[in-house]
Amino acid sequence: MMKIIALATLCAYVAAATVYVGTWAESIYVLDFDESSGSINLRSQLNVGHWPSYVVLDPNGKTLYTVNEDETFRGQPKTGGLLSYSISEDGKSLTPINAFVSNGTAPCFLDVSRDSNHLLVANYGGSTFVTAKLRDGKIVNVTQVIKNTGRGPNPDRQEAPHPHQLTFDPTNRFAYGCDLGLDRVFFFTFDHSNNKLVPNVNQAYLSTAPGSGPRHIAFHPRLPIVYLTHELDSTVSTLKFDQKKGIFSSPVQTLSMLPSGVDPKSCSGAEVRVSPDGLFVYTSNRGVSNTITVYKVNQNDGSLSLVGFQEAAGEFPRFFLIDETGRWLIVSNQNSDNVIVFRRDSVTGMLSKVSSVEGIKKPTALALKL
Repeated sequence: MMKIIALATLCAYVAAATVYVGTWAESIYVLDFDESSGSINLRSQLNVGHWPSYVVLDPNGKTLYTVNEDETFRGQPKTGGLLSYSISEDGKSLTPINAFVSNGTAPCFLDVSRDSNHLLVANYGGSTFVTAKLRDGKIVNVTQVIKNTGRGPNPDRQEAPHPHQLTFDPTNRFAYGCDLGLDRVFFFTFDHSNNKLVPNVNQAYLSTAPGSGPRHIAFHPRLPIVYLTHELDSTVSTLKFDQKKGIFSSPVQTLSMLPSGVDPKSCSGAEVRVSPDGLFVYTSNRGVSNTITVYKVNQNDGSLSLVGFQEAAGEFPRFFLIDETGRWLIVSNQNSDNVIVFRRDSVTGMLSKVSSVEGIKKPTALALKL
């Protein structure tokens, strides 16, 4: 009997995971997530300053990085902040390590290299791409600041550059910067020894449709394909990825992310993810639609075909993630203060709501620790 009880206890422990929630408020929330049932519950929250809107885990799961998406950080004007936190062994508590200026206002995206030594930052309001050096979870220094210039055709949203993502490719040889304000995706080679981005010698950037506002990219796990969402016209593009040169082609396909009849001006496209099995792509739509769009992937060329739409069970689904098993899709609904867990059907790709946590103030980004 004792052995059976011990085994049951072990299985329960393995199923437990932790979700960290960044917000457009003052706190990071820590949620308990049961991978076996899909249940999710609030455990704690930590006040970390103004708008910790993006969160990302170190690959080894020992450190959480976040931002203060602001215009002044701890008395220093014209910059937001970068913060690092040590994660307890059980994943349930966070301890501050250090903080650093982001060298640009409104930092909105972070990515950490596979070797845990490098941090990439996109400053939406500061028009800058930034690289920072990491050591044992500490932000050591900022090693490079790239200032973008210009504007796009949308006078309200493209009056200046607005970097919205700076991310590594799966090999960490290359990096890509989406600039919503310029309708460009910038191509870089990453110099690990000097912790710097170098413009790709094969091609410096890809121009997207005027006024589209490129936001985020996602790589297919097997095919040489990248998917790109555009915030301003709520579309998703399929791009061929030259993995040797590190550049993307012009879109071979661009599809609406919205249900028929919904005005793109009433919505804004957001996140994009590929299921771990590579069979489906998901995007989120904020505004009147408030949906997750499901696409099936053609396994020959990576092109997409619409499967259907899932209501986000809340307002303004800014971000979502898919767990490593592919069973669960978790959504943060910024304007309805909730985080929703959906079960993902591996055959049809469609979603069904399983659980939720209410009262999470202005949830934005999510990070999952198994």
